[in-house]
This record gives sequence, structure tokens and C-alpha cells, in this order.
Amino acid sequence: MANSTFYVKNGLVVDTAESTFNSNVMMQSNLTVNSAVLVVNGDLIVGNDSLGGTSNLTVTGELNVQGNVVYANSQIAGDLVPTIDGLDLGNTSNRFDSFLGNTTIYGLLHPSGNTVELGNSTNRWVLSANGVDSSGDVDITGYVNATSHIVGGGTLTVTGNVTINTSSMVLDAVNNQLAINTASLGTDVLTAVGTANITGNTVVGGDLDVTANATANIVHHGNAAYTYATTVSVPNTDATSIDTFTNSAFKAVKYHIYAEGTGTNTSFRHSIEISALNAGGDILQTQYGEVFNTSLGSWTISKNTNATDVNLVFTGNNDSSFDVTFTRTVTF
Repeated sequence: MANSTFYVKNGLVVDTAESTFNSNVMMQSNLTVNSAVLVVNGDLIVGNDSLGGTSNLTVTGELNVQGNVVYANSQIAGDLVPTIDGLDLGNTSNRFDSFLGNTTIYGLLHPSGNTVELGNSTNRWVLSANGVDSSGDVDITGYVNATSHIVGGGTLTVTGNVTINTSSMVLDAVNNQLAINTASLGTDVLTAVGTANITGNTVVGGDLDVTANATANIVHHGNAAYTYATTVSVPNTDATSIDTFTNSAFKAVKYHIYAEGTGTNTSFRHSIEISALNAGGDILQTQYGEVFNTSLGSWTISKNTNATDVNLVFTGNNDSSFDVTFTRTVTF
């Protein structure tokens, strides 16, 4: 049947042998294959668009394709599983657009550059993360609830509230209020419950209202520095420097000193005030208001040999040890 058309109306069944076609095979209905389909020197075409219709290709076993598979529109009713890890879905030049439900990622999720957005101004993500590392700015229009760390190299801009660890810290970015350690947001800018330990400087530009005790090692007020030192133990009669501060061109200094014996001599008490003036190379000083039941020693204010530090020196009257407590006010 060379150069002719082979037409089968009610079906073609090949029972035990194979059918070999050396040209194109066009089918207007379904082709059911229970074994293998061998295409030689041609294409396997299911349906014919030129004749106004398409048909289905049903494979009851496995479909192994050694080349490329080109899909126009495809629907997958089962799982799409690669045979090994690391296979690409698309490439750097030809990519898929995806509409996904739930997605579980076992590796890394990398953007192709630094400006790729995750969500936009109208469609946003809800993010639950162990940690967030940002090298740029972070703009947040809602709430931030963090039970771990937020590390950023840029600016964190929040137009809502920031809550850290339920009640450890709440920041109201709208009303510019901060509540710390179970404190509630109120009308004050800062509300805290507990003790605030500050190792650096605290600058107050307005009024500071304290309703309880305020304890500080150094309080700066204008050009004066008020220092409240801890108790210093003086073991013997040797001259001992009990306080030192940097010269730094100070103008005046005032000490209020209280000394008390230790051990069996706790009843020995001595109090005195000393004022000193920096007169260039010399320190002019006067002592006044001295009260004691037992004189425990003498005090003097001096510069060290290189004139970089100012010292308060105490010399005891006997071999007993003493505890010396003082306050210092320096004017620069």
C-alpha cells in the first residue's frame, strides 16, 4: 500500500506483534497503549489541530522521555516528584510563574538580587521566624511580636506597636511611648518597672522627677560633677590615696568626708569638709567643719607628680584600720 492512506473505521488491534510506522501517525480519537509505542523517524501526534480536534494520550505504565517535554497547558492530578535531589524547575532565563498553596522548604530561599520584594504594599506575608537578620532598612506597618532576637544593620521603621517577649518591652511608635518590664503604656514617654542600670551617660534635657531613691556613681549637672564614692578601707597609718580624678583643668573641688574605726574601734568617728581651688600650678585648700570623738587622722588634696590626676590622701593616727566614706563635688 505504497503512497496510499490506511483507514481503519472500527479499530486496529495488533495482538502479538509490533506495529512499526516510518512516517507520521495521526489519530482522531483516544490511543490506549498497554505495552510500548515505538516512533521511528517521525513524530507521535495525538489529535490534529488542523482537523479541529485533539485527543488524549493515556499511559497505564511509566512514560519515560529521553529528551525534552514541552507543555502548553498541563494539569497534574498527583505528585510531581523528581528522581533525585537538586533538579531545577526552570532556569536562569526561562522561569515559572507559580500559584501555590502550602510550601515547605528544606533548603535556602535565595532572591536573585538585593531588590527582590517578598510581598508588596497590598499583599503581605505573615512571618514566623526564629531570627531576622537585616542589612538594610525594615519598614513595618503593623505589630512586631518578637520572642527572640531581631538583628538589623539598617533602620527599623515601625508605624504600629513593637512587643518583645509578651511584656518585656512594648514600644508604641504612634504615640512615642516605651513601657519596660510589665509596665503599661500610659501618657509618659518612658514607663519602667524595676531597676535601670546605665553604664554610660544619661543626658536629660528637661525636668527629672524622681518619686523614689536615685542612686548613681556620677551625676553631671552643668559644669559640676557630683561623685558618690563607695566606702574605702584604710589598713594602717601609711598615707593612702582614697580618691583620684583626672585633673582636666578643674576649677574647684569640695569633699565631705566621714571616717569610722573598724573591728573593736567602731565607736571612733571623724567627720570633716575640705574645699580646694586650682590656682594653676598650686592647689589652695582649706579644711573646716571638723567634728570627731577620736581624731583618726588627717586629709590633704594634691596633684600627682605628672599633674594629670588629683588625689585625696588620708593618713591615719594609729595602726587601726578605718572605713572612709566621702562625697565629692567638682567644678570644671
